[in-house]
Amino acid sequence: AHRGDMPPRLGTTYVEGLATLVPGFLYPGEKPVQITYEFRDRFFPSEAARGDVAGTGFSSILEAYLNLGTAGVLIMYALVGVLLCALEQWRHRPPYGPLAYLLLVPFTQSLHRSALSVVLGGGLLVIYLLIAVRLSLLARQMVSEGGRRGGLAPVVP
Repeated sequence: AHRGDMPPRLGTTYVEGLATLVPGFLYPGEKPVQITYEFRDRFFPSEAARGDVAGTGFSSILEAYLNLGTAGVLIMYALVGVLLCALEQWRHRPPYGPLAYLLLVPFTQSLHRSALSVVLGGGLLVIYLLIAVRLSLLARQMVSEGGRRGGLAPVVP
């Protein structure tokens, strides 16, 4: 893609993308237009007419390029490489490493087919799911230990 008359965004799309992580009712004022929609509206206006969810196959490579040019692509994918190496090491740590690894697999496609904010939002969802699993396991452990000590009795359905 060619930037044409678009000046480099210098990382603003990443900062504005963080607004998608805040629920609309908590966000003060109007959320900024995300880069995926800005790109669609500028280069594919016919898709914009189809509705809010009409997409154009925007990618994290394009977002990095719009921010810092070729250097942005190199920087972004160096960071992605470091993250993937860390995830590969973490997946061997039970009990949550393998689960997190499996839950993050679908985001590899999102990373290449959308803006970074979509991937961050999905990553937060994975973190929430892992926290819920952990809390559930802790509650189960507390109930079973309480029953052995004469405290809380386990709930039997």
